[in-house]
Amino acid sequence: MKAQLANKLSNNVNTGKKKTYIILGSVLVVIIIAAVAIFLAINSSKNVKDLYFQTEVKNFADLMNEIQKNRNEAANKYKPFKEKPSRTRYEISAKLLETDKEAGNNSNNTGNGSRKNSNENFVNLSKQAIEIINNAKLIYNSRYDTGKGINMTTLSFLLAGQNIVDINTISQDDIIGLQIPVIYDKYFIADKNNISDALGKLGLDIPLKSIISPSQLKDAASFSEEETKNLFTDYMSFLQENISNENLSMLKNVEIQELQHPSIASGNQQEAKKTGKYNIFKIQLSEEDFKPIALKTIDFLCSDSRFINMTSGNIASILNLIENTGILNTVSSADFILDEFKNYSDIEQLRTTLTTFISNSSFPDGFNMSLITDLKGNIVDRKINFSSQKADEFVRKYSIQTGSFFTKVTIEQGLDEDSSNNAL
Repeated sequence: MKAQLANKLSNNVNTGKKKTYIILGSVLVVIIIAAVAIFLAINSSKNVKDLYFQTEVKNFADLMNEIQKNRNEAANKYKPFKEKPSRTRYEISAKLLETDKEAGNNSNNTGNGSRKNSNENFVNLSKQAIEIINNAKLIYNSRYDTGKGINMTTLSFLLAGQNIVDINTISQDDIIGLQIPVIYDKYFIADKNNISDALGKLGLDIPLKSIISPSQLKDAASFSEEETKNLFTDYMSFLQENISNENLSMLKNVEIQELQHPSIASGNQQEAKKTGKYNIFKIQLSEEDFKPIALKTIDFLCSDSRFINMTSGNIASILNLIENTGILNTVSSADFILDEFKNYSDIEQLRTTLTTFISNSSFPDGFNMSLITDLKGNIVDRKINFSSQKADEFVRKYSIQTGSFFTKVTIEQGLDEDSSNNAL
């Protein structure tokens, strides 16, 4: 009897322990699940934020690398032409149908709207004018020796195979020559750095001192893909520190109409209706969030020597080159134009102008941007919308869209219900 009682008590104790373990195990599982859920909830925003900035940096780096690659390929392609005398020839001609006028008038009956648009430009051309255009040809012929700095070009205008007029130019170092044989069989010679004297000999009082060559413009402006890439990367890091997780969201695998070249450049309506899957990042900043970030951005960029060299530095260098030619003296509004450009060449003036605009403006709609990428992370479209308003002024609404083949900027001002009438 005592043995049976002992066994019963032992079984009860074991059962109690099992229940305790089950309860403790269940509680532990619940705690683990809750912890994992909280961890995922906390870090999901961080993942979206990190993924967005990684996407921006990767795509910009790919763009700069592609530009660098194309530049190197172009340099290698034209290197042989720079090492020995070479020649380039281009022919330009056009062919218009003599029935264009009739086709333009009857295009409504054929239902071919694009045909009508292409022909309406020539509705007022006579048959004789069309014949002249069809029989005309421009030929550009250039011979050059880059090593010796010699360049000779001929621009010929032909009509029905007959040479009507030639314009010949020759240049070596700073000396240039111009010849039009049907007018005068000798070259008009001038020093590129003293054009005013040459013009004075012809009785022309034009305050033009010199002529700018493409190589001078190229040397005046500097651009480094690597520096630009590094600046953009640093700026993205700056934004990442100043934009909170709550300002960013992401939609994955969204099925939308595939982004095509604008419809004006494509007549394939079936192709335009194709759909695909994309990821969409959204950044939404209220006015209270946007203004401090905008002001910090101005200080960040205007204090960075790389940004200064790319913007105001290049502008100042090009302005100085243009100013030295004297060409601005021939333009009545040159002083106003020059002053406007000089405002942008002075980085402190630019900083003050931008800071004043942000500080004295309200942004009632904040700042909103949608960035669309394909499933590989390549950016295919970007849409930015915001509005600004100064005291006693109408609201201006800005809409910017950039795709793979186009950029569209719309600025609307005013309070009219039909805002399309106010679009700039």
